[in-house]
Amino acid sequence: MSTTTLKVPASVNDTSNVVDFARSAAAVSGSSEVLEWHLLIGVMKAAKKLVNTLAGDPKAASSIIVVAELYVGEASGKHKLAVPEISEIAKRVLEQAYEIATQNSATGDIHNEHILLAFLQVGNSFIQGALGQYGLTQKNVLEAIVSLEKGRRLPKSAAAASNDQAVKKTASWFRRLVPW
Repeated sequence: MSTTTLKVPASVNDTSNVVDFARSAAAVSGSSEVLEWHLLIGVMKAAKKLVNTLAGDPKAASSIIVVAELYVGEASGKHKLAVPEISEIAKRVLEQAYEIATQNSATGDIHNEHILLAFLQVGNSFIQGALGQYGLTQKNVLEAIVSLEKGRRLPKSAAAASNDQAVKKTASWFRRLVPW
C-alpha cells in the first residue's frame, strides 16, 4: 500500500469544527446530547478530503454520513434550538483523540485524523465497520498521521516552546469542551 502525502496548514486545529458539526447534527436530529454517531458525522464533514483520500473513494465520507444520519434519524428533519451535551461515549472518543494527539502531534493540537484513529480504537463496532468498509483502518490512519505530522514539524528550537504552549492551549480548550 502506498502512503499518500497530504498537505494541511500547520496551524489548523480541526476539533472545534468537528464538534460544531456534531452538535449541529445532534440538534437537527432532535437529540439532547451529541452521540458518537453525531461525532462521526462531524469528523466526516470536517475531514471529507482526508477520508476520501484514505478510502480511495471520492464519495466515502458522504456515504458514511448518510449511514450515520439514517442511524440517528437526522434525515427526519426535526429541528431543535438547544445545544446538545456530549455523550459519555463521544467524550471517550474525544479523550482518546486527545491522547493520540499529545503522543503523535508536533503541536499538541487535535486534528481530524486523530479523531478518526480514536473512532477506530474506541468507537463502537458498527462505526468501526462502517469506516473499515471504506478501507479506513488503524494502520492507514496512523500512516496519514505520520505523513501529516511531517508537514507540521517546526524547527527544533521553536518546537519545544511551541509544543508546550500548544498542549496547554489544547488541554484548556478540551477541558472547557468536555467538562467532567
